[in-house]
Amino acid sequence: MTIVLLVVFPLISYLVVKKGADIRKNATYSSFLHPSKEGIPPLELISHRGDTITNKVLKGKVSVLEFIDHTSVDLTNERHPLFELQEAYKGKTLSLRMLSVWSDSTVTATVGLLNFFATRFAVRENWHVLSGTGIDALQHSIAALYNENLTLSGDDFFPHSVYLINKEGKFCGAYDPMNKAEFDALFNDVLYLIDQ
Repeated sequence: MTIVLLVVFPLISYLVVKKGADIRKNATYSSFLHPSKEGIPPLELISHRGDTITNKVLKGKVSVLEFIDHTSVDLTNERHPLFELQEAYKGKTLSLRMLSVWSDSTVTATVGLLNFFATRFAVRENWHVLSGTGIDALQHSIAALYNENLTLSGDDFFPHSVYLINKEGKFCGAYDPMNKAEFDALFNDVLYLIDQ
């Protein structure tokens, strides 16, 4: 039994990662990908798991970032677009992180509330639901870079945009996850950046 564990599980892991690498090797970038000189401002965020996420932790990872608020956890009829991305990459790479950052100034993000969101959307190990310090600076950087209003209205659920960040921590693009062409471009650009 021990020999089976020592041989079979590593072999399965290797084949799964190799499959992901084979898919990525032909990836090209979309017209939405525009790497900027602007990087993520200093962050110290706490995840729903209690982990501390900083710029150093994200270095070397491709990240997809969204902002959420208290209405995000209340709706039950919607499927989160990052869930689709998470499931597509499940077991294929360790180089992708998805970040749902709490941006609601009217409701304090407790670990319980972050956990509720994480449970509601079946968040796995590479997706972090976060709150902490540096969020205002992050929002200001994105607003200036992409000329976007990041205020969420009371009935909004899905983000109007998600933001792609490369392995060096630089912003690379803004995508509307509810627009199929832009979501496909996001998926493609994630593949491209992981392979860089």
